[in-house]
Amino acid sequence: MQNKNEYPENLTNESPQQALIKSEAEKNRSEAIIAAIGDGISIQDTDYRVLYQNDVHRNMVGDHVGQYCYQVYEQKDAVCEGCPVALTFQDGKIHTVERSAPTDHGTIRVEITSSPLRDPSGKIIAGIEIARDITARTRSVMDLLERTRHALLGADVGVALTRGDSIRPMLQSCAEAQVKHLDAFLARIWTLNENENTLELQASAGAYSHLDGPHSRIRLDHYDYKIGWIAKNRKPHLTNAVIGDPLISDQEWARREKIVAFAGHPLVVENRLVGVMGMFFRNELSGAALQTLSSIANEIALGIEHKRAETERENITRELQKLIDKVKNSQREWRDTFDNIQDPIYITDADYTIKRANQAFIEFVGKPFSEVLDRKSYDLLQGTGESYLHYPHQSLQKTGMPANVEISDPVRKRTLVISHFPYSLTDDTFGGSVSLIRDVTEDREKEMRLIMAERLGSLGQMAASIAHEINNPLASILGCAEALHLRVKKDRYDAVLFEKYLMIVQEEVARCKNITTNMLSVSRSATYEQGTIDINGTLQRTIELMGYQGRLKDLQVNKEFTPSLPPLQGNEGELQQVFIAVITNALDAMNDAGVLFVGTRQEGNTLSITIGDSGPGIPPEQVSRVFDPFFTTKSDKGGTGLGLAIARKIVANYQGDISVSSEQGKGTTVTITLPLGSG
Repeated sequence: MQNKNEYPENLTNESPQQALIKSEAEKNRSEAIIAAIGDGISIQDTDYRVLYQNDVHRNMVGDHVGQYCYQVYEQKDAVCEGCPVALTFQDGKIHTVERSAPTDHGTIRVEITSSPLRDPSGKIIAGIEIARDITARTRSVMDLLERTRHALLGADVGVALTRGDSIRPMLQSCAEAQVKHLDAFLARIWTLNENENTLELQASAGAYSHLDGPHSRIRLDHYDYKIGWIAKNRKPHLTNAVIGDPLISDQEWARREKIVAFAGHPLVVENRLVGVMGMFFRNELSGAALQTLSSIANEIALGIEHKRAETERENITRELQKLIDKVKNSQREWRDTFDNIQDPIYITDADYTIKRANQAFIEFVGKPFSEVLDRKSYDLLQGTGESYLHYPHQSLQKTGMPANVEISDPVRKRTLVISHFPYSLTDDTFGGSVSLIRDVTEDREKEMRLIMAERLGSLGQMAASIAHEINNPLASILGCAEALHLRVKKDRYDAVLFEKYLMIVQEEVARCKNITTNMLSVSRSATYEQGTIDINGTLQRTIELMGYQGRLKDLQVNKEFTPSLPPLQGNEGELQQVFIAVITNALDAMNDAGVLFVGTRQEGNTLSITIGDSGPGIPPEQVSRVFDPFFTTKSDKGGTGLGLAIARKIVANYQGDISVSSEQGKGTTVTITLPLGSG
């Protein structure tokens, strides 16, 4: 082990050649360390001339040793404002800035840190500059910032749609959120006034906040404006090139305001237009921004629809709240008013315990008030210990909005719709609900009678043809019976001939039975009776029934039935009524001549039935109306416009869907989807 005096002595004894070798080794080691550093390193003298660049720095911005940094990096004639090296020369401290730098590979974002290089006396003789490429990090930060802004937009719109404002303040908050989080120059929202066929401006934020002017009311039969075009076509209009866009009519305004992008969306709910939203931007919109706007448009459309649907319920809520307020002032006055309401009403606490009930409710449940008070509402209305109100109360407490529940009363054999309205205690906590009962049994029965009337009407139209179809086998049976009777009278027994005649009788009776069975399956009473349905068999019997009218003799019927389909639970007569309505429309469209296609298939947990024709097709403006009640193009032939409307109602009762697609000159296709296990 060396002592403390050995090292200086060895240094003193080194030859110049050894010292040079060591110096060169130290230099190589320093350069290796600098080369191993992943950041770009350069050294500039006090005149800002580049003295040194490591490989990383040269690859980043090019080889510029001997050149002035401000000329080659920033294309300027003097030192850049805020230059970190200049700041280091001034105060001798370390400085860090972020800059964009043009390179042969495009513009990059760099983080520059400068520090002083001093001589042995401490004088600053140069500046060391470390440049770190943070382009990817910056891009990630910008992407994260954009996603955050989009999330905040969604959150603000969600709050605006749920906090209970009327429609105009609600939509104004949505427009302001678009300006705030998407940096929109102008954001506007219109709603559709169906009575006047006009779009009415409800919200305007950004550069203009006024609601008057030429854009305040836009008629749907005037398509000069881009907003009218969007409403008419029910399609969004999105562009990052406003200048030159034919739908942007005021090009001079767009140039003056430096508008770059426009995004306009129709606000549609279940194929119904409820409004339009449009926004102008001074910057291009990213794909993520356009996707966010599409999602926001759907949310706003639903918000408008829900707000309109809530209007009537809010009126009822206000009336009921008035009644509750009167309780605080006059118990007798409140009780008299409460008891004079003809619909059953009861009030429960948060635990579903009945605390108040009007006389109509007492009469409805058939029990004295003493046996109603402090009972659980679900015990009285359903006779069970299970809380069917659990979800409504959760909803009431969370949203503060009314909720409707339809139940089947097993005790009274009635169908009830119960409307629940929340109320708060004096400390503003959830107190429970005021519930109003409406007996809709007769309404449901009227629906059933209407369905049955339409069903029997369809059979009535078939009656003459079916009677003729039955008459033919009856004539054959009569002929065989007369021949057999004559031979019996003449005592002319012929076993072979008798067997032949009896076989004819048996076949014709079976034919009659098949016809009557098909008729009975359709005419069976429209009740809630359920059974197992073979969908292929039901379609086959429906086609046979249509054939009895003679309407299939001049057309081609193509059937593509997927074998061994799972059975449905439901009412066969109801589904046959749906199929008859659709096939009848197809035959009418083809004038009983052409090609009728009927197919079935399974798609996951649903069955799909397709019925198509080769008729002339439906005009585009009528496609959306084919399921509207009383809409018909066959009024001169006795059409009521109820067949497809009732068909859609029946399919909806099965939680299914019925849709139509049509192309003029090529025919029409109706698709019915039914979930397995429905009924």
